[in-house]
Amino acid sequence: CDLRVMPMVRLSPALQRQIGEDRGDVKMRMLKFRRCVVLFRTARVASDLSQLAVQHLFGDEVDQWVDEVQGEGNPWKVALERTRTFKGRWRAWMTSTPTVHEGLINTEFLAGDRRRFHMPCPHCAEWITFVWDQVKWPAEVTHHEVMNQRQLAWYECHRCARRIDDTQKHHMLQQGVWVPEGQSVV
Repeated sequence: CDLRVMPMVRLSPALQRQIGEDRGDVKMRMLKFRRCVVLFRTARVASDLSQLAVQHLFGDEVDQWVDEVQGEGNPWKVALERTRTFKGRWRAWMTSTPTVHEGLINTEFLAGDRRRFHMPCPHCAEWITFVWDQVKWPAEVTHHEVMNQRQLAWYECHRCARRIDDTQKHHMLQQGVWVPEGQSVV
């Protein structure tokens, strides 16, 4: 909480305005905002996952979670049980860098409608999804730190092959839509 989240909160004026007088308790892994409390728990401790009822559940880096938590079963399923109090009014999100094909994030993605985020290219207006192969940088730059410091990378549209810079991403993201696999944007 204190090492990863608080620096982000300190850098965001919008989040700063939402922090109340009582910011929470780092030892309790709790952050208090004006309209909600954010609890930080680990997927390795069963009591952490089964302690409180939650309406909104967010699992981060779920492919790194253990397969079973202290004889209680799958940690995602244990955590989901905490949402039952909010019948029909709960939401759960999971994120992860997909590390293995059999991992939880890929398994859940394949079980769903496989949505991908589509955005209009600022040059040709074709709907595109970002894929790693389209991230480009000058051939002479061989060290990632140099590329990061100088912000030399760009995205190349796979339709029109034109360069898309970071300054154009905000507008693209605002117009983007999630589209299930097999369906078109429009």
